[in-house]
Amino acid sequence: MNDNSEKSYRQQAFSLIGKEEGAMKLIKRLGEILNVKSGQVILNISCSKCVGAILLVQEFDCQVYVLGSKPSPLIEATTLAADMQQQIHFLEDDKLSFKDNFFDYIIADLTFFEKNRENRENRENKEYLFNELYRILKRGRKIALYGLTSFGEGISDTIYDWLSQDKLGKDIGKHNEYLRILYEAGFKQIHWNDETWALSRMLDVIQGRILLTELTDGLESLKNSEDLGKEKSLIREIRELINKGILKYTFMMAYRM
Repeated sequence: MNDNSEKSYRQQAFSLIGKEEGAMKLIKRLGEILNVKSGQVILNISCSKCVGAILLVQEFDCQVYVLGSKPSPLIEATTLAADMQQQIHFLEDDKLSFKDNFFDYIIADLTFFEKNRENRENRENKEYLFNELYRILKRGRKIALYGLTSFGEGISDTIYDWLSQDKLGKDIGKHNEYLRILYEAGFKQIHWNDETWALSRMLDVIQGRILLTELTDGLESLKNSEDLGKEKSLIREIRELINKGILKYTFMMAYRM
């Protein structure tokens, strides 16, 4: 790849990564909280375009194994152009065939575990997976889960679907369920950080886009106006859930002792 084509790939790819800027800031903050060091080995479990793995390598110079996501061609080109191919490893078939005590940290998006949340097989697989995560994490090290988290009832299916499919691409995990799963897998000293500012920021961005659409489209389409009205109503409902403490964005962390 010549210098010009490499530069072009990098510009396009980082433009795509820029769309995930909010998620990248959260991953960077989580890496800082965990105190990730150069050369450490991280398991990154995610449903995104692997931008988190790229950021972890860029910011912390670590080795990252990626479970659950594949790069787009542009991002893959960026990893090659940036000489990251020796530091980012994509797991085939989502298998965790690692020896015991292999990873320094595990960083996982709750959305990965929440797909098909009503499926019994998925729930059983979730518990098996956390047992495996406990096995491959080094003693004295942390697992960190991040994402939308519910702290009670009151979240409608409409909001679940809007957040997971239409806008944020994020499923909602139940706080008490993950406390139970972590304890049963053997993890100790479970604690969590409230990062709901991130969810509020995401909603602000969506509201800004709605306003821009209203300003540019005007009353051109009644259907479009109705759809925007529904979205604004859902955002108000979500903000009410946030204010009541029912919906949060959290980092949940626990040790393997």
